[in-house]
Amino acid sequence: MEEVYGLMSYQEQVQQQTEVRQKRRIPTVFGSGSSSNNNNNNNTSSRLAEDDISSANRAKIMSHPLYPKLLQAYIACQKVGAPPDIANLFNEIFRENDFRRRSSACSCVGDDPELDQFMETYCEMLDRYRSDLAKPFDEATMFFSNMQTQLSDLCNGASVTNHTGEADKIALAESTGLDQKQINNWFINQRKRHWKPSENMQFAVMDNLYGTSFIVNN
Repeated sequence: MEEVYGLMSYQEQVQQQTEVRQKRRIPTVFGSGSSSNNNNNNNTSSRLAEDDISSANRAKIMSHPLYPKLLQAYIACQKVGAPPDIANLFNEIFRENDFRRRSSACSCVGDDPELDQFMETYCEMLDRYRSDLAKPFDEATMFFSNMQTQLSDLCNGASVTNHTGEADKIALAESTGLDQKQINNWFINQRKRHWKPSENMQFAVMDNLYGTSFIVNN
């Protein structure tokens, strides 16, 4: 009996200790939950504060005297290589923003030297970026313009002799990057587009028309 009683006492002690430990954990759990809620509230407050700061900075930028220049430089970058309708849309956006800005209060240069430096630097950076973007398009435009000029010159020269030498066509294909078939087709189309009858042919046609008519009338 004593052994059984001792065993039961031991089990009761273990159970009591377990219950005590569980009770001790309860405040800890509630404490961690409270801490988690505090952290969430702090994070939300931090995000709201950051949003307020961003909105304030955005308002300062939009009211700065260099903002139109900044917006124009940005739109110029977007217009590089854009179709005409998209470029016109960007121009309309700039005009609309410029009108809104004129109707609102603006700051003066010198009120915020750090912002002045930022605006000047960013405008210069966008100008360089636009120049880098436009360079390949300008080179391509110049290339096609030169190619068109060479083809037109050769075609005009060939109209006198009515024939273009194969050596000229080969050289033209090498300089323009076109193949021989494209060069030949271009010359054929140009001859059809700019073909004019010679004076002898015109006289022959007139003689056939009026000569035949004169004979019939007589």
